[in-house]
Amino acid sequence: HTVGLKDNATVLAIGRTNEGQCGVGEWIDILQVAAGGYHTLGLQLDGTLVAAGDDTHGQCNVGDWEDITQITAGYYHTVGLKSDGTVLAVGPKRYGRCNVAEWEDITQITAGEHHTVGLQSNGTVVAVGRNKYGQWMVGEWPDIGQVAAGALHTVGLKADGTVVAVGWNYHGQCDVGGWAEIANVAAGSGHTVGLKADGTVAAAGDNQYQQCNVGGWDLIP
Repeated sequence: HTVGLKDNATVLAIGRTNEGQCGVGEWIDILQVAAGGYHTLGLQLDGTLVAAGDDTHGQCNVGDWEDITQITAGYYHTVGLKSDGTVLAVGPKRYGRCNVAEWEDITQITAGEHHTVGLQSNGTVVAVGRNKYGQWMVGEWPDIGQVAAGALHTVGLKADGTVVAVGWNYHGQCDVGGWAEIANVAAGSGHTVGLKADGTVAAAGDNQYQQCNVGGWDLIP
């Protein structure tokens, strides 16, 4: 499913709605949205959350969260960054993907299919969850300014504009070592995308559906 945040702080959603994940028509005062596998999250202007969709694993049990500044959704779990740099998470206990209670000084969060990643204020990265493919082997990364989690891999944008990646690399989605002058990164299920400082785009990984055919893109803000 796909979720859109309008400039009047309301939300649109289309796609599979069997679990109610597109039931966002009455949401108001929304600052940020996030889509999980079968659930949708909205961060409200007052720092509280709303959620719709599958709650089999408690991933929508966020009604009592407060002072949230950022949200992210894994396939079955929900993660929220608080204003004091700590992190909350709900969802399945399997793999330990929600074991974030001891995290501090976090400035950004991102969630993969079964893992959770946090960027600390000192430019280092922490991660918990499934590690079958080494997707949270990020403990030695220095000088990171942004992180992105794909389904089974993790990407880090360094302060110098280069990129590092760990995890499942079957499609080459972690082959980003030669990238430079990158300003922003994003990770899909099996591919990685980087926005360059000149407005062009780089991509690596699964291209079965031409999701990496971005060579002609330019002037991307």
